[in-house]
Amino acid sequence: MTSTDGTTHTGDTSGHTSIAALKFDPTATMQFWQKATARFTRANEQLFHGLTAAARMQVELGQELLQSQVAALKHITPGENPESMLKTQLTHQTQEAEHLFKSIRKISDEIRHSFTEATRTLMETDTPEPVESIAAAARKPDYTPSRKSSAVTTVETHS
Repeated sequence: MTSTDGTTHTGDTSGHTSIAALKFDPTATMQFWQKATARFTRANEQLFHGLTAAARMQVELGQELLQSQVAALKHITPGENPESMLKTQLTHQTQEAEHLFKSIRKISDEIRHSFTEATRTLMETDTPEPVESIAAAARKPDYTPSRKSSAVTTVETHS
């Protein structure tokens, strides 16, 4: 009998690849998911620490800039030559802009580094995929597919 998705459900598996014939190793699957979850947790922690450090740097930068602006305003003296005052303020603002750009680069580098480390953690492949474990089990010498089962699910293969 063939269903609408092209899957045939019969007891005869001739000409078809049997899904039920593959051996399933629940231990390998659980180990895979445990390690994957551990990797995900480590990556999440790396992102958390990196983004927390970046947020801390932003707050510190904001405080520094605010203190610097207040200090610059305190140095203005009444009756000072406007040209001299503007020149002093321009020099101060230029220095502050340079400091701001350097700090933004540092913050950006911190965020980029945390995402890079998290990505590396997620990409670690110290365990085989569960599908590979199942396929390896099917290649074992003691593997013998059962053709007498009445409820074997098969998938049609078209060449």
